[in-house]
Amino acid sequence: MKLFIIGNGFDSAHKFKTKYSDFREFLIKNYPYTNCWGNLPQPNLMHGGDIGYNENECASFIVDLIDGVDSSEGLWSELELYLAMFDFTEYFDDIAEYGEKPFHAAYKNEDNSSYLTAAVSMISKFFDEWVSSIDIRKGKPSLKFKKLIDKENDLFLNFNYTSTLQTIYGTKNVVHIHGKQGEEIFFGHGERMEYDEDNFAYKCGKYFGADLNGLHNALRKKTEDAFFIHHQFFKGLKNAEIDSIYSMGFSFSDIDMVYLERICECIDTKGMTWYLNDFNSVAERNQFIKKIKDCGYEGLFDTFTTA
Repeated sequence: MKLFIIGNGFDSAHKFKTKYSDFREFLIKNYPYTNCWGNLPQPNLMHGGDIGYNENECASFIVDLIDGVDSSEGLWSELELYLAMFDFTEYFDDIAEYGEKPFHAAYKNEDNSSYLTAAVSMISKFFDEWVSSIDIRKGKPSLKFKKLIDKENDLFLNFNYTSTLQTIYGTKNVVHIHGKQGEEIFFGHGERMEYDEDNFAYKCGKYFGADLNGLHNALRKKTEDAFFIHHQFFKGLKNAEIDSIYSMGFSFSDIDMVYLERICECIDTKGMTWYLNDFNSVAERNQFIKKIKDCGYEGLFDTFTTA
């Protein structure tokens, strides 16, 4: 029995628009351009007297966030990492600069804290809409991959939100560790951080740390929930007769290493072979090998091809 670890590169190889750059294009297409790029969206009085935010302005703000990612690849992992590194402080005034009237900055910062939280939190809504829009029905299978897999017995740990494996290849044993189209999805960074006097309050005042901690945690990928939902899968690995592992389209980002660590805890990897796709360069594969070993893997390595 083989265990396949499938990442976004798998869907990209099938010509599906599943990169973060495609998410950016989805926002631009579906939420018309506004001239507030980089500026915090402001609240509006909506029908019925409620306070709300213009979705086009929020989308424009998020596109500006995405454009801050230094990548020509549009990799999933890079935007997720950037969500954890987003510099909130640039939207706040330094209270110290207000001299004897720090409350002026306090009022402004309190408003900005609310605006920022409302705007950035919209990314989850937009992300769900984009995932639901991805159409895989016209995808064509890779004949080499089709011959490689046993669709009835092999196991698939799928990090994608699409059902490419089931729809195109007819696989049976697929776990969508981060959710899938039409269901709850897990998206975000993997960093834990608290805004406190050392890294934030010295600039903007200690009263806004709680709001930003809430926003930071809201953008964190809830791996604990993913483990809880799929605990039977990992439990079952202990008794599964797995003799090899294949990873395809998987970027080995730090945020997802926790799952590989759990796999290596559940399976005796001595004497096993981990196959890396030769689509990646030798240098990339060497980086992957180091990360896999750091997760506790003790077996051998080889390559496979699907081109």
